[in-house]
Amino acid sequence: MKKSKLVLSNPDILVKINEAALALALTELQFTLSPDEGFAVNKLDSAKAAHLKILLMTSDFESYSVPDNRIVCIDMDGFTTVVGRLKRLKEPIEIVIGDSEMIFANLGKPRREFTINLLNPAEQGKELMSDFPTKVVVDVEEMNEQVKDLSGIASHAVVQIVDGLLTVQGEGEKGKVSIQTSLTELGLVKSHEGPNARAMYAIGYLFEAFKFLKANKFETVKLCFTDDKPITLTTELGEGEIRILIAPRVERR
Repeated sequence: MKKSKLVLSNPDILVKINEAALALALTELQFTLSPDEGFAVNKLDSAKAAHLKILLMTSDFESYSVPDNRIVCIDMDGFTTVVGRLKRLKEPIEIVIGDSEMIFANLGKPRREFTINLLNPAEQGKELMSDFPTKVVVDVEEMNEQVKDLSGIASHAVVQIVDGLLTVQGEGEKGKVSIQTSLTELGLVKSHEGPNARAMYAIGYLFEAFKFLKANKFETVKLCFTDDKPITLTTELGEGEIRILIAPRVERR
Protein backbone atom coordinates (compact mmCIF):
# COMPACT_ATOMS: atom_id res chain seq x y z
CA MET A 1 0.00 0.00 0.00
CA LYS A 2 1.33 3.44 -0.94
CA LYS A 3 2.08 5.81 1.90
CA SER A 4 -0.02 8.90 2.56
CA LYS A 5 1.94 12.09 3.22
CA LEU A 6 0.43 15.29 4.60
CA VAL A 7 1.88 18.55 5.90
CA LEU A 8 -0.15 20.60 8.34
CA SER A 9 1.19 24.14 8.60
CA ASN A 10 -0.89 24.96 11.69
CA PRO A 11 -0.06 22.50 14.53
CA ASP A 12 -2.83 24.07 16.62
CA ILE A 13 -5.31 22.02 14.59
CA LEU A 14 -3.80 18.80 16.00
CA VAL A 15 -4.06 20.29 19.49
CA LYS A 16 -7.79 20.93 19.00
CA ILE A 17 -8.33 17.39 17.66
CA ASN A 18 -6.56 15.98 20.70
CA GLU A 19 -8.49 18.10 23.20
CA ALA A 20 -11.85 17.36 21.57
CA ALA A 21 -11.11 13.63 21.81
CA LEU A 22 -10.04 13.98 25.45
CA ALA A 23 -13.27 15.86 26.22
CA LEU A 24 -15.21 12.75 25.16
CA ALA A 25 -12.75 10.40 26.93
CA LEU A 26 -11.92 8.56 23.71
CA THR A 27 -9.30 5.82 24.06
CA GLU A 28 -8.63 5.53 20.32
CA LEU A 29 -8.70 7.87 17.35
CA GLN A 30 -9.97 6.67 14.01
CA PHE A 31 -9.06 8.59 10.86
CA THR A 32 -10.73 8.38 7.47
CA LEU A 33 -8.56 9.53 4.56
CA SER A 34 -9.78 10.33 1.07
CA PRO A 35 -7.80 11.55 -1.96
CA ASP A 36 -10.36 14.28 -2.68
CA GLU A 37 -12.63 14.70 0.33
CA GLY A 38 -10.06 15.36 3.03
CA PHE A 39 -9.00 13.94 6.36
CA ALA A 40 -11.54 13.11 9.06
CA VAL A 41 -11.68 11.91 12.64
CA ASN A 42 -14.74 9.74 13.14
CA LYS A 43 -15.14 7.91 16.46
CA LEU A 44 -17.77 6.85 19.01
CA ASP A 45 -16.93 6.87 22.69
CA SER A 46 -16.84 3.52 24.51
CA ALA A 47 -20.33 4.03 25.98
CA LYS A 48 -21.72 4.81 22.51
CA ALA A 49 -23.27 7.93 24.02
CA ALA A 50 -21.16 10.48 22.17
CA HIS A 51 -19.62 10.71 18.72
CA LEU A 52 -16.79 12.95 17.55
CA LYS A 53 -16.45 13.88 13.90
CA ILE A 54 -13.79 16.33 12.71
CA LEU A 55 -13.36 17.10 9.03
CA LEU A 56 -10.30 18.81 7.58
CA MET A 57 -10.43 19.76 3.92
CA THR A 58 -7.47 19.17 1.62
CA SER A 59 -7.01 22.95 1.57
CA ASP A 60 -6.26 22.89 5.32
CA PHE A 61 -2.95 21.18 4.50
CA GLU A 62 0.19 22.73 3.06
CA SER A 63 0.56 19.53 1.03
CA TYR A 64 -1.81 16.58 0.81
CA SER A 65 -0.99 13.27 -0.89
CA VAL A 66 -3.45 10.44 -0.18
CA PRO A 67 -3.41 7.81 -2.94
CA ASP A 68 -6.37 5.72 -1.75
CA ASN A 69 -9.38 5.78 0.54
CA ARG A 70 -8.31 4.42 3.89
CA ILE A 71 -9.33 4.09 7.55
CA VAL A 72 -6.63 3.93 10.23
CA CYS A 73 -6.74 3.85 14.01
CA ILE A 74 -4.23 4.81 16.72
CA ASP A 75 -4.05 4.77 20.50
CA MET A 76 -5.20 7.99 22.14
CA ASP A 77 -2.45 8.03 24.79
CA GLY A 78 0.24 7.92 22.13
CA PHE A 79 -1.39 10.70 20.12
CA THR A 80 -1.72 12.93 23.21
CA THR A 81 1.96 12.45 24.04
CA VAL A 82 3.08 13.27 20.49
CA VAL A 83 0.88 16.37 20.21
CA GLY A 84 2.14 17.57 23.57
CA ARG A 85 5.75 17.33 22.43
CA LEU A 86 5.25 18.87 18.98
CA LYS A 87 2.88 21.74 19.80
CA ARG A 88 5.54 23.68 21.72
CA LEU A 89 7.72 23.88 18.58
CA LYS A 90 5.10 25.88 16.64
CA GLU A 91 6.38 24.37 13.38
CA PRO A 92 4.61 22.66 10.46
CA ILE A 93 3.88 18.98 11.10
CA GLU A 94 4.43 16.21 8.58
CA ILE A 95 2.18 13.17 8.87
CA VAL A 96 3.14 9.95 7.08
CA ILE A 97 0.86 6.90 7.18
CA GLY A 98 2.32 3.57 6.16
CA ASP A 99 1.17 -0.04 6.36
CA SER A 100 1.58 -0.36 10.12
CA GLU A 101 2.47 3.03 11.55
CA MET A 102 1.55 6.71 11.63
CA ILE A 103 4.54 9.07 11.80
CA PHE A 104 4.41 12.65 13.07
CA ALA A 105 7.44 14.90 12.60
CA ASN A 106 8.24 18.60 12.79
CA LEU A 107 9.76 20.27 9.73
CA GLY A 108 12.30 22.28 11.70
CA LYS A 109 15.71 21.40 13.08
CA PRO A 110 16.42 19.21 14.88
CA ARG A 111 13.80 16.98 13.28
CA ARG A 112 11.77 15.07 15.84
CA GLU A 113 9.99 12.00 14.50
CA PHE A 114 7.39 10.09 16.51
CA THR A 115 5.98 6.77 15.31
CA ILE A 116 2.68 5.38 16.59
CA ASN A 117 1.70 1.82 15.69
CA LEU A 118 -1.62 1.39 13.92
CA LEU A 119 -4.45 -0.53 15.56
CA ASN A 120 -7.18 -2.50 13.83
CA PRO A 121 -9.93 0.01 13.03
CA ALA A 122 -13.37 -0.64 14.46
CA GLU A 123 -16.20 -1.47 12.13
CA GLN A 124 -17.95 1.62 10.85
CA GLY A 125 -21.53 1.62 12.08
CA LYS A 126 -24.32 3.66 10.55
CA GLU A 127 -23.76 7.39 10.28
CA LEU A 128 -25.05 8.98 13.48
CA MET A 129 -24.55 12.59 12.51
CA SER A 130 -27.78 14.10 11.26
CA ASP A 131 -28.97 17.54 10.31
CA PHE A 132 -31.70 17.91 12.91
CA PRO A 133 -34.33 20.56 12.08
CA THR A 134 -34.09 22.86 15.12
CA LYS A 135 -30.95 24.96 14.91
CA VAL A 136 -29.69 27.64 17.28
CA VAL A 137 -26.30 29.36 17.17
CA VAL A 138 -25.18 30.34 20.67
CA ASP A 139 -22.31 32.19 22.30
CA VAL A 140 -19.89 29.57 23.67
CA GLU A 141 -18.90 31.49 26.80
CA GLU A 142 -22.49 32.26 27.82
CA MET A 143 -23.72 28.72 27.14
CA ASN A 144 -20.76 27.29 29.02
CA GLU A 145 -21.85 29.29 32.08
CA GLN A 146 -25.39 27.93 31.84
CA VAL A 147 -24.12 24.35 31.64
CA LYS A 148 -21.86 25.01 34.64
CA ASP A 149 -24.89 26.35 36.55
CA LEU A 150 -26.57 22.97 36.09
CA SER A 151 -23.53 20.76 36.59
CA GLY A 152 -23.27 21.12 40.34
CA ILE A 153 -26.89 20.12 40.92
CA ALA A 154 -28.27 18.11 38.01
CA SER A 155 -27.11 14.90 36.32
CA HIS A 156 -29.04 15.63 33.14
CA ALA A 157 -30.02 18.75 31.20
CA VAL A 158 -33.27 19.30 29.37
CA VAL A 159 -32.78 21.59 26.38
CA GLN A 160 -35.98 23.08 25.06
CA ILE A 161 -37.07 25.69 22.54
CA VAL A 162 -40.70 26.74 22.76
CA ASP A 163 -42.61 30.02 22.36
CA GLY A 164 -39.53 32.05 21.57
CA LEU A 165 -37.53 30.87 24.60
CA LEU A 166 -34.44 28.67 24.92
CA THR A 167 -34.67 26.84 28.24
CA VAL A 168 -31.89 24.80 29.85
CA GLN A 169 -33.01 23.04 33.01
CA GLY A 170 -32.19 20.10 35.23
CA GLU A 171 -32.72 18.63 38.65
CA GLY A 172 -31.09 16.21 41.05
CA GLU A 173 -31.05 15.23 44.69
CA LYS A 174 -29.71 18.66 45.68
CA GLY A 175 -32.43 20.65 43.89
CA LYS A 176 -33.11 22.04 40.43
CA VAL A 177 -32.01 24.79 38.04
CA SER A 178 -33.88 26.44 35.17
CA ILE A 179 -32.47 29.13 32.87
CA GLN A 180 -34.61 30.81 30.22
CA THR A 181 -33.24 32.98 27.44
CA SER A 182 -35.24 34.81 24.78
CA LEU A 183 -34.31 33.76 21.25
CA THR A 184 -34.01 37.48 20.46
CA GLU A 185 -31.50 38.04 23.27
CA LEU A 186 -28.30 38.47 21.30
CA GLY A 187 -25.97 37.99 24.27
CA LEU A 188 -26.50 34.22 24.07
CA VAL A 189 -28.48 33.45 20.92
CA LYS A 190 -26.97 34.55 17.60
CA SER A 191 -29.51 32.94 15.28
CA HIS A 192 -32.35 30.43 15.35
CA GLU A 193 -34.47 28.45 12.91
CA GLY A 194 -36.78 25.47 13.01
CA PRO A 195 -39.67 24.19 15.11
CA ASN A 196 -40.08 23.85 18.87
CA ALA A 197 -38.04 20.97 20.30
CA ARG A 198 -37.23 19.31 23.62
CA ALA A 199 -34.73 16.61 24.60
CA MET A 200 -32.63 15.55 27.60
CA TYR A 201 -28.87 14.90 27.69
CA ALA A 202 -26.27 13.80 30.25
CA ILE A 203 -24.82 16.93 31.84
CA GLY A 204 -21.33 15.42 31.96
CA TYR A 205 -21.01 15.28 28.17
CA LEU A 206 -22.37 18.81 27.74
CA PHE A 207 -20.04 20.10 30.48
CA GLU A 208 -16.93 18.60 28.89
CA ALA A 209 -17.93 19.68 25.37
CA PHE A 210 -18.46 23.33 26.33
CA LYS A 211 -15.37 23.30 28.54
CA PHE A 212 -13.38 22.24 25.46
CA LEU A 213 -15.01 24.85 23.21
CA LYS A 214 -14.39 27.67 25.68
CA ALA A 215 -10.80 26.63 26.45
CA ASN A 216 -10.00 26.62 22.74
CA LYS A 217 -11.54 30.06 22.21
CA PHE A 218 -14.36 29.08 19.87
CA GLU A 219 -16.76 32.02 19.93
CA THR A 220 -19.99 30.40 18.71
CA VAL A 221 -21.36 26.90 18.24
CA LYS A 222 -24.41 25.67 16.35
CA LEU A 223 -26.76 23.38 18.29
CA CYS A 224 -29.01 21.11 16.20
CA PHE A 225 -31.61 18.86 17.81
CA THR A 226 -35.23 17.77 17.77
CA ASP A 227 -37.61 15.99 20.15
CA ASP A 228 -35.89 13.13 22.01
CA LYS A 229 -33.08 12.84 19.46
CA PRO A 230 -29.33 13.47 19.69
CA ILE A 231 -27.92 16.98 19.79
CA THR A 232 -24.98 18.07 17.64
CA LEU A 233 -22.58 20.87 18.50
CA THR A 234 -20.83 22.16 15.38
CA THR A 235 -18.14 24.80 14.95
CA GLU A 236 -15.58 25.66 12.29
CA LEU A 237 -12.03 24.32 12.28
CA GLY A 238 -9.93 25.70 9.46
CA GLU A 239 -11.88 25.08 6.25
CA GLY A 240 -13.62 22.13 7.90
CA GLU A 241 -15.51 21.60 11.13
CA ILE A 242 -15.71 19.92 14.51
CA ARG A 243 -18.97 18.19 15.28
CA ILE A 244 -19.82 16.55 18.60
CA LEU A 245 -22.95 14.42 18.89
CA ILE A 246 -24.46 13.56 22.27
CA ALA A 247 -27.12 10.87 22.54
CA PRO A 248 -30.39 11.70 24.31
CA ARG A 249 -31.59 10.26 27.59
CA VAL A 250 -35.14 9.05 28.07
CA GLU A 251 -37.14 11.67 29.93
CA ARG A 252 -39.98 10.65 32.20
CA ARG A 253 -42.85 13.08 31.75
